[in-house]
Amino acid sequence: MRRLLAVATVAALLAAAGPRMDAGAVTGPSPRAGAGTAAAEPTVPEPGRAAVAPVGGPVARPFAPPASRYGAGHRGVDLAAIEGDLVVAALAGTVAFAGPVAGVGWVTVDHGRGLATTYGPLDPRLVRRGDRVAAGQGLGRLAAGAVHLDWGARIGDGYIDPLSLLGRWQVHLTSARRPEAVLVA
Repeated sequence: MRRLLAVATVAALLAAAGPRMDAGAVTGPSPRAGAGTAAAEPTVPEPGRAAVAPVGGPVARPFAPPASRYGAGHRGVDLAAIEGDLVVAALAGTVAFAGPVAGVGWVTVDHGRGLATTYGPLDPRLVRRGDRVAAGQGLGRLAAGAVHLDWGARIGDGYIDPLSLLGRWQVHLTSARRPEAVLVA
């Protein structure tokens, strides 16, 4: 009984305090600002315009901002996916970059008002620099051998947790025997 009460209390606190989270997904508070990151409350999407998840998998590795601008950290999130999965734009925008970085395919979408999102590794890429894309439009396929999508977001020069673009978190309790989860946009 005491354990059930503790779980219910944690669930209530998460529901009241944070962005979207599904049980079993490994996530952290979002958005979090660290040195070299943007303000804690990104407000770039238009009111009522939450982003869509670029793939349907759960969070495999959460956002972990560095302590300093060039310090170690994880400047995006890893979303579980399998090679060949279609990766879609989280929000409408213009493709600012579509090409290889150190031999790996990446796409960056400029959403205006200082917000940009990045997606990789993608092969093939379905868009080119200058293309206008709608939220939910395919950008490319997850590259061969990839087990997750690297999804990043920046406002200006500061990294933010891209999950913060998805809207409020919804807590879904599941059994410890069923750790799988699905990121719901």
